[in-house]
Formats: sequence, C-alpha cells, structure tokens
Amino acid sequence: MDRDRGIFSMHNEERRIEVVSRADERLASVRWDLPRYFGSTDVEHDGGSVLVLCGGFEDRALGALSSFGATKDLTVVLVRYRPEYQSNKDDAVRRWARESGVKLRECSYDRQSPAGGGEEIVGHLGTAKHVYVDVSGMSRLLVVQVVVALVRAGRPFTIVYAEADEYYPTESEFRERAGGGQHDRSVDFLSSGIFEVAATPELGSVAMLGEATRLVVFPSMETVQMKNLLQEVQPTYVDAIYGLWPRDQDRWRCAAAKQLNARELQGQTGVSEHEASTLDYTDTLRVLLGIYAERSMFDRMLVAPIGSKMQAVAVGIVRSVLTDLQVVYPTPQELKADHYTKGVGPVHHVRVPEIVRRR
Repeated sequence: MDRDRGIFSMHNEERRIEVVSRADERLASVRWDLPRYFGSTDVEHDGGSVLVLCGGFEDRALGALSSFGATKDLTVVLVRYRPEYQSNKDDAVRRWARESGVKLRECSYDRQSPAGGGEEIVGHLGTAKHVYVDVSGMSRLLVVQVVVALVRAGRPFTIVYAEADEYYPTESEFRERAGGGQHDRSVDFLSSGIFEVAATPELGSVAMLGEATRLVVFPSMETVQMKNLLQEVQPTYVDAIYGLWPRDQDRWRCAAAKQLNARELQGQTGVSEHEASTLDYTDTLRVLLGIYAERSMFDRMLVAPIGSKMQAVAVGIVRSVLTDLQVVYPTPQELKADHYTKGVGPVHHVRVPEIVRRR
C-alpha cells in the first residue's frame, strides 16, 4: 500500500517525531490548473516542443493542430492505432506536418495488447522542454498510460482536449432505443462487444488474500462495458461516478446514464453514487481521493476509466502516485466510427505540474 506514516526516531536521547503526509493527502494539496481555452498564444516553443496525438476517426482528433502553427521547434509524435481503422486521420496528420514543416515521429499502439504503451510513447519525446498531449483522439486507457508514464519520467506536461460539437447518441435516439423502460439488455450505441478487460502490468497492484474488491467506475450509456466489468471483476462494492456535462444541451446524459446502469447494477450490493464534471478533471480528482481516503485501508481498489477523456486524465494522475490502485479497462471489439461524434467544439488545455512521487 502506498501510504506514508509518521516516523518516530531517537536522537541524542531525545524523542523526535517527523510527520510525513500520506500520498493521497499530498495530491489533494496540489494547486491544479483548471481547464482553459487553448489558442496559438498558449503554445510555448522556447527550447522546443513536442506534441503527442492520435489521428483518430473523430473530427476533433485534429481540432488542436491549427493552434500550434508552423514552426521548426515543434515535433509531432503520431501514435498509430493497431488494429487500424480505415477512417483514422493518420494521413491528415502526416500531411499537416509536411505542409507545416514540422518534424514527425511515429509509433504504434496495439489496443488489444496495450502493455507498456505509455512508456514507449514517452521514449519518443526526446529532450523537448514543453510536452503537449492531445487526448482528443486517444482511448481512455491510453490516456491513463501516457499520464502515468509522464509523471514517472518526471516530465511536466500540458493536456490538450477538444470537445465535439455533437455527441452520440442524441437525446431522441436515446429515448427511442432505451427511454421507454422496456430495455432488458446492454446498450451499445457507440461500440459493440468487449475484446477483454485489460489490466496492464504497469497499472496493476498486489491483491491481498481476503480483501474485499471495490470497483470505481465511470458509467456511460455504453452499458455493455459495465455489464462486462461486473461479470469479470465480481466486485464486493461499486462506486459509480456519473459524468456532469458542461453544456446545457448535454446535461440530460447524466440522468440517462443513471437510468441505463441502474438496470446493470440491479442486484449488486454496496453501490454508491457520485457525480463529477466530464471536463473539469479536478472534480474527478476530488471524488477519487475521497473514496481512496475512506476505503483504501480496507478494500482492494480497481478503477475503470470508461467515462470522459478528462476524467481519464484524473485517473492517470491519481494512479501515477497511488500505486495500490489497479486500472482495468473493457476494450471494445469494434467502434462505430461513423456514429460517434461530429465536429470540433471548444479546445481546452491544462498544465500538469511535476508531481513528486515518494518511492
């Protein structure tokens, strides 16, 4: 368990006490940067910069590129997904890099064999002074892996995130398919099937015999993920953190996720509900650290980051320091690339400070 305690020692026949805070308390005391709108004036090139991104299939995967502009001081690290989706925008990233005159490096990430993916990506960063990570086109698991690898490497970095203009399902779609109360099977609006519940070695933990299992999960309207997690993990307790969407037109999604997942959680004992912003990751940090402070002494804690990308950023920050948390992720077999999100909304950024990890 990664918990620091007070240290007692004898010195010159006089007892002294050195008080050392717990790791979760240190995290809770950090003054975190809040999400702000991102523009070209926010890009720092002094000493060189590197931008890590995935050319995903969503429009917003390329939403932040224009803010960086053409500069010889920028290096782009393009993460190619395997298996490859034909609709991915890797070629568009290559074309932008070529036309902008920036350096381009490429690496692969196998979503069906993801172990070590974060460390491999960090290995392509070189000595750049400023590291930007555009999470808009990344899977939630990759977001966690990259954040953990950067913190372990002692690299301060900036998260860049583009919202979409339109998210699926629409409210009318949801009402048509699942709003009538007759739904009795898992919903797969955006994906279908589960390849496996991934638990990579670098995000694992040591299970103690006889410990209760507490699953901390971010329920969405993809209830097939929740159903699979409950079957595979068989938790003793569940903490469900539902997302609060920032825009008025999306606020219905929190209640919709609760409605759908209530059916999946039916019969599960020890369920607690929480709410946290899908954009302001500090909200998620607060909830996660609260659960950890109250229950980590008693339960083995597993976290499934299947909510928003910025909630996954918070999971990565917490897991980079609290190493007794285990991250699990139900990898979809197929993503419905033509029915996911549309357009590019506001682009945000947050600077993540260097986090001191007690080893």
